Amino acid sequence: DSVFVHNLQGFDILNNDTAICEGTSVQINVDGSDEYTYTWTPATGVSNPNIKNPLLSPGATTIYTLTASHPGCNDSSELITINVEPNPTDIKLHAIPAAMCQYDTIVLHAIANPASFNFTYTWSPAGDLLYPGGPNNAYFGDTSVTIVVQASTPIGCTAKDSVRLSVYPGNFSSINTNDTGICPLGDSVQLIAGGGVSYTWSPAYGLSNTTIADPKANPQTTTEYLMIAKDIHGCADSQLVRVEAYPAAVIALPDSVNIYPGETYHIEPQTNCLYFSWFPPSGLSGTNISDPLADPEVRTRYFVTAITENGCKVSDSMDILVKETVMDMPNAFHPGNGPNNVFKPSKRGIAQLKSFNVYNRWGQKVFETTNIDKGWDGTFHDKAQPVGVYIYTIDAVTDSGKPFTRQGNVTLIR
Repeated sequence: DSVFVHNLQGFDILNNDTAICEGTSVQINVDGSDEYTYTWTPATGVSNPNIKNPLLSPGATTIYTLTASHPGCNDSSELITINVEPNPTDIKLHAIPAAMCQYDTIVLHAIANPASFNFTYTWSPAGDLLYPGGPNNAYFGDTSVTIVVQASTPIGCTAKDSVRLSVYPGNFSSINTNDTGICPLGDSVQLIAGGGVSYTWSPAYGLSNTTIADPKANPQTTTEYLMIAKDIHGCADSQLVRVEAYPAAVIALPDSVNIYPGETYHIEPQTNCLYFSWFPPSGLSGTNISDPLADPEVRTRYFVTAITENGCKVSDSMDILVKETVMDMPNAFHPGNGPNNVFKPSKRGIAQLKSFNVYNRWGQKVFETTNIDKGWDGTFHDKAQPVGVYIYTIDAVTDSGKPFTRQGNVTLIR
């Protein structure tokens, strides 16, 4: 005869100690005979405490004991620990403030419950955030964006929250001015700012108003102005504009000059101007040059308007007085190469010579001419005459018909 003896060898829990997120389950796998009676303790969170392979869903970290029993055998037991990590709940992302001006910073603060758990925080997009992790951060970007923060446990229990950040542009202002150069003495430039709702200008020097968008500037020296504009959100933007004070136009003319018939006067003003306009044109060699020649027939007042390269203007005038022809005779001369080497009439203006004669002390004529521009060089028949006193006679008439007749002495000096 025979008998079958079955030897029960106990059991093994195939799962290792593990961790799960709160609210989830783990399937237990046990290798053991079905002849055992299995009991799980504690029974909390066990789908069926009297089966071999239940689902475990503890609400907190729990150490479970599985006991296998069989009549006539000693009980067998094994332990398994299920760590329960909390799901981050009620996570809130706070932005202080939620809107900012460009170039400012928004402070971010994430709060996840339970507050006692050391969650890991992940932020996105991370490019314009100050810190890579942690519950606190700061945004310094230039554009509006939605920031997302995720709180995580070591095994990946997660929760997210997001906030929309508004960034108001910081480069909204402008200064529209075609020309920022001015001439002194009453000239001004119109400054026109835009893009803001309020404006402040500094320095106040030379400005008609420091709190409007379009002040007039007339500084006497070159000045750089700072304009600060604010928009409807209170954001500030600044612009710089340089107002250049050009040198004043300068021109200096004599009040009057005298000329005689047949003469011209070269007008040469002291000036820093490049462009000129003379009036009246009569008697001038040119009306748009700086230094015309003037030969008016009668007394004339000339007016000039001069302009610098920067457009600054100045005006002046001068009188040219046309005198009657005058004549005179020298009382001595020195033949040779000097300035007084020929004896002839000195004149200013126009005159015609009828006769001009020179005699030595014996009454002998040593020179004669009817050409008013010729004179005696102190010779007679190509021979130098001795030093002494000579007698002359002259008969001439000016352009106005006034006669000039004279008889006198002249001394020849060597």
